[in-house]
Amino acid sequence: MPKKFASENTKAAAARARKDAASNEEKQRRLKAEQDELWKDEDKLVARKQQRKEERERKKVEVSSKKAEVKALLEAETGTAAGGKDLSAAAKVTRAQIQAAQEREAARTAKAAAAGGGVSGRGATTAATDVTHLEVPLEENLNRLTLEEAGHTARSVDEAIVLLNAKDAASLESADRHPERRVRAAYAEFEALRLPILRAEQPNLRLSQLKQLLRKEWLCAPENPMNQRTLAYNAKPTATNS
Repeated sequence: MPKKFASENTKAAAARARKDAASNEEKQRRLKAEQDELWKDEDKLVARKQQRKEERERKKVEVSSKKAEVKALLEAETGTAAGGKDLSAAAKVTRAQIQAAQEREAARTAKAAAAGGGVSGRGATTAATDVTHLEVPLEENLNRLTLEEAGHTARSVDEAIVLLNAKDAASLESADRHPERRVRAAYAEFEALRLPILRAEQPNLRLSQLKQLLRKEWLCAPENPMNQRTLAYNAKPTATNS
């Protein structure tokens, strides 16, 4: 006869039940943790999307601000009106274009200043031509004064020719035979004197433009040795016949 089993042990059944309950509880905890992790990932994605959106908005504001600054600067340099233009046109303006506009404005100012000087000169010429010969006072004969002051008197045409030839020979002796040797020093002195004046008169011009105007003045300046009376280095005094 087979051995009869006794009834189920209650302690073993209770232990098995507790084990099953603990296993189920662990499964529920893991499932909840996985779901919470999924929710956390979703929150990170949403936060990153929001951050990217805010970054795009910030860049748009910066671009709009830069466009407005460039447009205001260009209008201030060129003197154009601010109304009636959108910011898209200003966005195409580069730093090189702004610099070119500044150079054009400086050149226009220099040209206007030069034209003003020319107009004043022409006005003076016109005023001088309006004066009749009756209003011009008679001038003394400077040659005669020079000869008389030197103690020479000519009573005939021949004597006058002799005296004039002697005077020309003396002036040739005093003429500068090497003016080119003094050009550099004379120009340096001229530049030191005139450059501050030009800088004060034309504060918007650059140094290169000021020096260009200075060169033009130097060509006609009486301080230029090349504009003074010169003589060839190998010239000989003209012999006069008594």
